[in-house]
Amino acid sequence: MKKWMKTAAAVLFGAVLCGAGAALSGAASVSAQAASYGIIIDGVEVTDQNKSDILGRGVFSYDPATDTLDVHGVYNSTYACIAVYKPDVTIYVSAESILSSPDYYSVIQLNQSATITGPGKLTLHQTGTTINSGSCVHMGNRSGELTLRNAEVYADSADGTALFASTYENSEPKLTLINSDLTAEVLETTMAHRAMEGFIGGVTWEGCSLTTPTEYADRIAQGYCSDTAGQGLRKVVFKADPYALTIAGKQVTTRNCADVLGDGAFSYDNNSKTLTVNGDAYSASHNVINNDGIKGLTVYVARDSVLTQSGNRMALYLYADTVITGPGRLKLMALRDIGIYVVNCKLTIKDATVEANPNVGSKADYGITGDSGKSALVITNSTVIAAGSNGGICDFTGGLTLNGVSVRTPAGGTVRNGSIWDGSEVAEDVTVEPCGPVITTQPKTVTVSAGATVNFTVAAAGTGLSYRWQYATGSVWRNSSQPGCNSATIQVEATAARDGQKYRCIVTGPYGARTVSSAAVLKVKPAITGRPQNITAKVGETAKFTVTASGSNLTYQWQYNNGNGWRNSSLAGSDTATLRVPVVAYRDGQQYCCIVKSGSGASVTSTAATLTVKPAITVQPKSVTEAVGETAKFTVTATGSGLRYQWQYNNGSGWANSSQSGCRTATLRVPVTAARDGQKYRCIVTAANGLTVTSSAAVLSVKTAILTQPQNVTAAVGETAKFTVTASGTDLTYQWQYNNGSGWNNSTQSGCHTATLRVPVTAARDGQKYRCVIIGESDSLVSAAATLTVR
Repeated sequence: MKKWMKTAAAVLFGAVLCGAGAALSGAASVSAQAASYGIIIDGVEVTDQNKSDILGRGVFSYDPATDTLDVHGVYNSTYACIAVYKPDVTIYVSAESILSSPDYYSVIQLNQSATITGPGKLTLHQTGTTINSGSCVHMGNRSGELTLRNAEVYADSADGTALFASTYENSEPKLTLINSDLTAEVLETTMAHRAMEGFIGGVTWEGCSLTTPTEYADRIAQGYCSDTAGQGLRKVVFKADPYALTIAGKQVTTRNCADVLGDGAFSYDNNSKTLTVNGDAYSASHNVINNDGIKGLTVYVARDSVLTQSGNRMALYLYADTVITGPGRLKLMALRDIGIYVVNCKLTIKDATVEANPNVGSKADYGITGDSGKSALVITNSTVIAAGSNGGICDFTGGLTLNGVSVRTPAGGTVRNGSIWDGSEVAEDVTVEPCGPVITTQPKTVTVSAGATVNFTVAAAGTGLSYRWQYATGSVWRNSSQPGCNSATIQVEATAARDGQKYRCIVTGPYGARTVSSAAVLKVKPAITGRPQNITAKVGETAKFTVTASGSNLTYQWQYNNGNGWRNSSLAGSDTATLRVPVVAYRDGQQYCCIVKSGSGASVTSTAATLTVKPAITVQPKSVTEAVGETAKFTVTATGSGLRYQWQYNNGSGWANSSQSGCRTATLRVPVTAARDGQKYRCIVTAANGLTVTSSAAVLSVKTAILTQPQNVTAAVGETAKFTVTASGTDLTYQWQYNNGSGWNNSTQSGCHTATLRVPVTAARDGQKYRCVIIGESDSLVSAAATLTVR
């Protein structure tokens, strides 16, 4: 920071003028590039480093984005308090502020056009008493304009000029006031200075009036601050135009109407004559709201607000017709006197909630009362609670009218002579509430299929009724545009997207009192587009039943029926579109269906599909090899429900049903005979559902067996000895052997490869032994030995 030192004559950013046209004396020279933003506060340049608190005292801050210098406090400067060298800077007074400068220096030095605004009052003191004293505000730009917008400025100079504009050839500095208060005056009388000087471009004002001196308004407008004789005017006062309305004793004017008390609780729009209440207010010595003469004033309660008057005054005092309305609850607490006082005018409370002196301890005098004359009260579709020791609502000799409302308290209360009575006395505690139309038939919930047209109907008692149907998908209600939406019956096409939508009707009476029906729900059933199909499968497999459906937010529940009624399934996929059923024998014939629900709970049930379990051979019959005379057993193992068996055999002539023991059971018993050698056996298994499965074929093989052993033979030389063996078996071959004492050898005699061997008898063969080797299909046997004895 550079501190301007009081040393020699200086030229600041081209030219710095102080006082009535005098050059600043005793300040150091600073180039135009020295300050970052072209603003100097008491000799300190505004830079990026100090802009948030320029002097470190919490009084001045600067926002380059909006070109706004914020002033909020008290400061006595050594030099010019504020010096501005860039155009269109806004000096925003955010709180009551007092600025002063000594001899030679102006409090605010403007070398460009600027605007002063803000809710705070700005007081400027130029304390110098020399001929070179500065001004409170000095406009040094020849064509500059000083604008006061929604501002309150008090400027006094000890012995200088309060507001001064430098005049040069062809210069036309201007002063403009918009909705502002301005007092400019010279305090001392030893010098011939004027309150304002040099604004030869003209002084204009809008939303405010010149109150001092009113007789020289035309001259002041032309920039002349003197009377017709040329004598300087030492005091000029402008006041923002007032409205006939006060809040907690504060006059509402064009300057403060946007925020009357500076806390956001009250604002006034004169175009619509609307006072918006958006917060609480308190006063001990004034009426909280005083309508002195704005006829047709609307008090709009934007949110719940409490207006409290703790002295002997009113919370709301009305001298002109007024309407109270809005969504917020307005609570008026006049702890000693009257909540609302209506003087020879009409108060209308419409679509509002108003409480006047409820529960204030010891009762105040009146809740809502009228003065003598034409005071009137109209309550339309509103809730009004009022209490007072002399009457809750009373003395409206110009009329007390209730539209769409009724007296709830006192019970049986009546309207008589402009008051609400409780029997023979004016009621002290009064509650009036809307009495909307009575709904006699509520709309009913409907469950239909998509594509159907649904009629929701409401019936209400009363005349002059109007209807407004609404719908809600979630919790937010919206006006419907369906056919009949403004009648007692609305027609709605059922679609999947509307499943679960709620419908209600607002029935409004002739005075605006409303009754809301209960909500009915449109439930749209899903549509089955693909039903589950019957499935035939074997034990061990997985049967999959699938359903397809259209609708919104669908859920599924599969059920089964094994003959004992329908039950919810817990198998895999039981809550999805596909159910997976492990196939076991006992599930044969079970049925499966699916209940499909939409998001609203509307449901449709699919047709049933049946699981048919095929029998299955788990152990096939095996081939058997047994000897003649034994019993061959063939066994099959199968799965299925209610199984039946039929064994068959095939001896080469095709399959035929067997009649052997066990032919209709899982095990067949076959007596083994040589004739059955090679026969095949199989089993046809039939389940209870009629499905069959045929086993593979097993073969009966008859073992090779010697039935008759060869016998000893005695014969004479020259004869033929016959040795015979009898055997059973398949594809038998024979090989006879002999033993003459040297071991067994294959015989080559006639019949040596048949069942009968023929041996010529010779003396040498006496005592020889003979046997037969019998070879079957899978085995071989050796017969007993027989001896040849020669006679």
